[in-house]
Amino acid sequence: MKNSIRTKIWRYLILFSIFILVFLWIFQIVLLPSYYESSKTKELDSVVLSISRSYKKSQTQKEFFLDVSNIAHKSGICIIVSDTFSNTDYATNSLSKECLSEDVFNQYKQKFIRSDKEKDHFLTINPLFKNKTLINSLKLDDKFYVFASSSLVPIDSTISILRKQLILVTILVLLLALIISYFISKKLSNPIIKLTNATKKFGKQEEHQAFDIPDEFFEITELAKTLEYANNEVAQTDELRKELMANVSHDLKTPLTMIKAYAEMVRDLTYKDK
Repeated sequence: MKNSIRTKIWRYLILFSIFILVFLWIFQIVLLPSYYESSKTKELDSVVLSISRSYKKSQTQKEFFLDVSNIAHKSGICIIVSDTFSNTDYATNSLSKECLSEDVFNQYKQKFIRSDKEKDHFLTINPLFKNKTLINSLKLDDKFYVFASSSLVPIDSTISILRKQLILVTILVLLLALIISYFISKKLSNPIIKLTNATKKFGKQEEHQAFDIPDEFFEITELAKTLEYANNEVAQTDELRKELMANVSHDLKTPLTMIKAYAEMVRDLTYKDK
């Protein structure tokens, strides 16, 4: 039946499973590249912030460069600290894919320094490895500038693997949803169906109908108790009705019998008297 509670529960659980799967497909396949880029940007922001804090608390330049080296080693990010007074660059992880080519870096460095910005983000193609590279710039003071860069590893193969995996997961989840939702809907609807059948007999005023009160669901238990109470009240009312009818019929039968007897006597005595 289209509008039965079992069908609707089954339908809603299936729709909920489909919604979850669509949600997974959107976030794991469609939004994964942008999420990956956003995560890398936040990672660079965190690294640059750590360098800024280290610069403020370091007592000597050597101590500061040591902190920068440790940060670069832990994060795996290419970090370049530029000294504009001596026109020298202190680089870490300079041979990794995270660093830009010297020409591209120098162009961007000069552009950032001339812009007089406190910080900046930039996305470019690294000509050395033909990969996208994010670079985060920060001005520490008039002398030192920090440039932290990280390559965006192509995730096409990762997305392809995730797509195949999600196809299998989708099929499995839909099958499980069909089976589980069927049993859940059946378990929820069976007590209601039993109460409905018992109520139909009660409505037809058949013999006293005992309701099987379930104890699995509070609402259904309360409904069964209410119907049982109504059934008992109707049964008592029916007994009172029968008793009332018996009393009324007895009270009416006695005078009617006397009237009938007197009428017959009058008829027998006076039937010749016109």
